[in-house]
Amino acid sequence: MSNEVANQEVMQLDFNRGIETVTSEICTIKRQMQLISLQCAIEIGRRLIEAKAMVPYGEWGTYLKEQVDFSQSTADNMMKLAKEYGSEQFTIFGAFSDSQTLGNLPYTKALKLLAIPFDERENFVKENDVEGMSTRELDKLLKERDEARRQLQDTDAKLDSVQRELAASKDAQTALAQRLAKAQADVKAADDEAVQNERALKEEIEALKADLEKKKEAEKKAKEKLKALKENPEVPQEVIDRMKTEAEATAKEGAKAEAEKAINEALEKQRSAEQAVKEAEKQAEIAAQRLEALEKQVRAASPEVTEFKLYFERVQEDWNRMQGALLKVQGNDPDTAEKLRSAVKAVLEGWK
Repeated sequence: MSNEVANQEVMQLDFNRGIETVTSEICTIKRQMQLISLQCAIEIGRRLIEAKAMVPYGEWGTYLKEQVDFSQSTADNMMKLAKEYGSEQFTIFGAFSDSQTLGNLPYTKALKLLAIPFDERENFVKENDVEGMSTRELDKLLKERDEARRQLQDTDAKLDSVQRELAASKDAQTALAQRLAKAQADVKAADDEAVQNERALKEEIEALKADLEKKKEAEKKAKEKLKALKENPEVPQEVIDRMKTEAEATAKEGAKAEAEKAINEALEKQRSAEQAVKEAEKQAEIAAQRLEALEKQVRAASPEVTEFKLYFERVQEDWNRMQGALLKVQGNDPDTAEKLRSAVKAVLEGWK
């Protein structure tokens, strides 16, 4: 009977303390239980590490199941807690912790915080009030932290990529500036060369003009000679005297025939001379047309190299025709052909 009275008195006493007091005591005891749970997990983890070093290779899983009734994942978690928190926590054997913040965490939160590097863990707990949040809130916070870190890594990667692109752009700008400077130098060199080519071309044109004047003068003389021959078709007196001398020196027989032959030869030379004059007129006309075309090209400011090639091709054509004409002159008048050949040599030597 006395026990019943005592129990009633205790219950009456507890009820009289108020719900706030009772709730506070419950939370305190719960907190102590959580801390003890973490401390016990750490101490077990220490000894699991020690035991693992003693158990033969390949028998660790069997040992955990048969000797201590732990799963592999539970044992791994406890050993991780011992490695990460063992030197900084309260222990059931004394040893006061250097970090009261981490020492106040329950087992589940301490386990989740293993995802955070050791040197960042305590600041993370202080800055985010991990002790006062729920496990679900901690999971969300850790996910947000991981996402923020991932975004930061992505940003760093993008920044690094931008910096590399910027460096590449600067290199490209430098290379472009160098190419531009080289191009400007090449343009200046080309301009200088164009000026020189233009000067040389003008000199060549002047030379061609002078040569044309000479050809016109030769054409004029040839026309005058042809006119004289037409007006006086008789064989020159020196030719007749030479033929007479040759006829007297030969035998009397056939003298007349030889004379006629000489006359015919003289007449043939006359026809050849007329043909040479016609050829000279034709060449002079062609030269005049080419000079006119050349002057048009110069006035039109054609590219210098193209003009030079044009002149060179025309000179080659004129050279071929001139050789043909020289061969004809050679057959009719070797002395005149030799003089013309000497004139060509003089022009070529002057070109050098």
